[in-house]
Amino acid sequence: MNKHSQENENRRTALPPVTSLPVILASASPRRRELLQMMGIDFIVMPATGEERITDTDPAKVVVSLSRQKALEVAMAQTSECLVIGADTVVACDGQILGKPRDEEDAVRMLMKLQGRAHSVFTGVTVFHVQRAEDMQERNGQRKEWQPVMSL
Repeated sequence: MNKHSQENENRRTALPPVTSLPVILASASPRRRELLQMMGIDFIVMPATGEERITDTDPAKVVVSLSRQKALEVAMAQTSECLVIGADTVVACDGQILGKPRDEEDAVRMLMKLQGRAHSVFTGVTVFHVQRAEDMQERNGQRKEWQPVMSL
């Protein structure tokens, strides 16, 4: 192994903590929890519970909007500095977004529709950095518009 390769290897194995801020995952997804654990991120799970509002038919825009809704809902409930991560995934087939199955029969119907056919999976992720509790408050009757650190 040459000097350059050794330096890169050292950087990979000696990673500093990702963040010293508390991290909140605004999702109950076991896969999202697994991904954060694989990255060595300490976090707590606080799923968003509000109703999802879909205002577009473009799957890429839908997942960004839904991830933002989830992260914002949880961020607005925080009273101290933290990072809030929201995410959403949808599957699209023949230009149609397939929602979450209502029951086992609906899940089987969706899988049969996808079997042997091209389909796309879209995931959106939004991260909010909550800095202070007062940032979340209304000022003079106007709610402050929150902008995410990252939304893709």
